[in-house]
Amino acid sequence: MGDKDKAVRIAMASSDGKMINRHFGHTDQFYIAEIKDKQLVPLEIRSCQPYCNFGTHDDSRQDVFTMLADCDLVLVVKIGEGAQTKLEEHGPRAVQVTGFIDDCLEELLKNL
Repeated sequence: MGDKDKAVRIAMASSDGKMINRHFGHTDQFYIAEIKDKQLVPLEIRSCQPYCNFGTHDDSRQDVFTMLADCDLVLVVKIGEGAQTKLEEHGPRAVQVTGFIDDCLEELLKNL
Protein backbone atom coordinates (compact mmCIF):
# COMPACT_ATOMS: atom_id res chain seq x y z
CA MET A 1 0.00 0.00 0.00
CA GLY A 2 2.99 2.25 0.01
CA ASP A 3 2.81 2.92 -3.75
CA LYS A 4 0.78 6.13 -3.99
CA ASP A 5 -0.15 5.48 -7.67
CA LYS A 6 -1.58 2.05 -6.93
CA ALA A 7 -5.31 1.76 -6.36
CA VAL A 8 -6.25 -0.01 -3.13
CA ARG A 9 -9.20 -2.37 -3.54
CA ILE A 10 -11.35 -2.72 -0.44
CA ALA A 11 -14.14 -5.18 0.37
CA MET A 12 -16.56 -4.03 3.05
CA ALA A 13 -18.86 -6.37 4.99
CA SER A 14 -22.07 -4.37 5.05
CA SER A 15 -25.77 -5.15 5.04
CA ASP A 16 -26.75 -1.76 3.60
CA GLY A 17 -23.76 -0.13 1.90
CA LYS A 18 -23.64 2.56 4.59
CA MET A 19 -22.14 0.82 7.63
CA ILE A 20 -19.45 -1.76 8.26
CA ASN A 21 -21.77 -3.95 10.33
CA ARG A 22 -21.20 -7.60 9.50
CA HIS A 23 -19.05 -10.42 10.84
CA PHE A 24 -16.88 -11.91 8.07
CA GLY A 25 -18.44 -15.38 8.20
CA HIS A 26 -22.00 -14.12 8.57
CA THR A 27 -22.11 -11.67 5.68
CA ASP A 28 -23.93 -12.42 2.45
CA GLN A 29 -22.47 -9.50 0.49
CA PHE A 30 -19.37 -7.38 0.27
CA TYR A 31 -19.32 -3.86 -1.15
CA ILE A 32 -16.22 -3.48 -3.30
CA ALA A 33 -14.53 -0.11 -3.92
CA GLU A 34 -11.14 1.26 -4.87
CA ILE A 35 -9.24 4.14 -3.39
CA LYS A 36 -6.97 5.88 -5.84
CA ASP A 37 -5.51 9.34 -5.36
CA LYS A 38 -7.43 9.55 -2.05
CA GLN A 39 -10.76 9.20 -3.88
CA LEU A 40 -13.26 6.39 -3.30
CA VAL A 41 -14.62 4.72 -6.43
CA PRO A 42 -17.48 2.23 -5.82
CA LEU A 43 -17.17 -0.80 -8.09
CA GLU A 44 -19.67 -3.54 -7.32
CA ILE A 45 -21.48 -5.65 -4.77
CA ARG A 46 -20.40 -9.29 -4.53
CA SER A 47 -22.86 -11.76 -3.07
CA CYS A 48 -21.83 -14.89 -1.21
CA GLN A 49 -23.22 -17.63 0.97
CA PRO A 50 -22.57 -16.98 4.68
CA TYR A 51 -20.46 -19.94 5.78
CA CYS A 52 -20.38 -19.54 9.56
CA ASN A 53 -23.13 -21.01 11.67
CA PHE A 54 -21.95 -19.85 15.10
CA GLY A 55 -18.84 -22.00 15.30
CA THR A 56 -19.43 -24.53 12.55
CA HIS A 57 -18.30 -23.73 9.02
CA ASP A 58 -19.44 -25.17 5.72
CA ASP A 59 -17.52 -25.71 2.49
CA SER A 60 -18.50 -22.33 0.98
CA ARG A 61 -15.81 -20.72 3.16
CA GLN A 62 -13.19 -21.35 0.46
CA ASP A 63 -15.43 -19.63 -2.12
CA VAL A 64 -15.47 -16.43 -0.04
CA PHE A 65 -11.66 -16.39 0.25
CA THR A 66 -11.33 -16.87 -3.51
CA MET A 67 -13.97 -14.23 -4.26
CA LEU A 68 -12.02 -11.60 -2.28
CA ALA A 69 -8.52 -12.56 -3.50
CA ASP A 70 -8.23 -9.46 -5.74
CA CYS A 71 -8.81 -7.12 -2.77
CA ASP A 72 -6.10 -5.54 -0.63
CA LEU A 73 -8.23 -5.01 2.49
CA VAL A 74 -11.42 -6.48 3.89
CA LEU A 75 -13.24 -4.32 6.44
CA VAL A 76 -15.34 -6.35 8.89
CA VAL A 77 -16.80 -5.96 12.37
CA LYS A 78 -15.22 -9.24 13.43
CA ILE A 79 -13.29 -12.13 11.92
CA GLY A 80 -12.07 -15.28 13.63
CA GLU A 81 -8.36 -16.01 13.85
CA GLY A 82 -8.56 -19.03 11.55
CA ALA A 83 -10.54 -17.17 8.90
CA GLN A 84 -8.18 -14.21 9.09
CA THR A 85 -5.17 -16.45 8.52
CA LYS A 86 -6.85 -18.19 5.56
CA LEU A 87 -7.97 -14.87 4.07
CA GLU A 88 -4.46 -13.45 4.27
CA GLU A 89 -3.12 -16.57 2.50
CA HIS A 90 -5.27 -15.44 -0.45
CA GLY A 91 -3.95 -11.87 -0.33
CA PRO A 92 -6.28 -9.49 1.50
CA ARG A 93 -5.64 -8.22 5.01
CA ALA A 94 -8.63 -8.05 7.34
CA VAL A 95 -9.23 -4.89 9.35
CA GLN A 96 -11.79 -4.99 12.17
CA VAL A 97 -13.81 -1.77 12.33
CA THR A 98 -17.36 -0.71 13.08
CA GLY A 99 -19.16 2.37 11.88
CA PHE A 100 -20.23 4.31 8.84
CA ILE A 101 -18.25 3.34 5.74
CA ASP A 102 -17.34 6.98 5.03
CA ASP A 103 -15.94 7.45 8.55
CA CYS A 104 -14.01 4.17 8.45
CA LEU A 105 -12.53 5.00 5.05
CA GLU A 106 -11.64 8.54 6.12
CA GLU A 107 -9.65 7.07 9.01
CA LEU A 108 -8.09 4.51 6.68
CA LEU A 109 -7.06 7.20 4.17
CA LYS A 110 -4.99 8.92 6.85
CA ASN A 111 -2.71 5.86 6.84
CA LEU A 112 -2.35 5.40 3.07
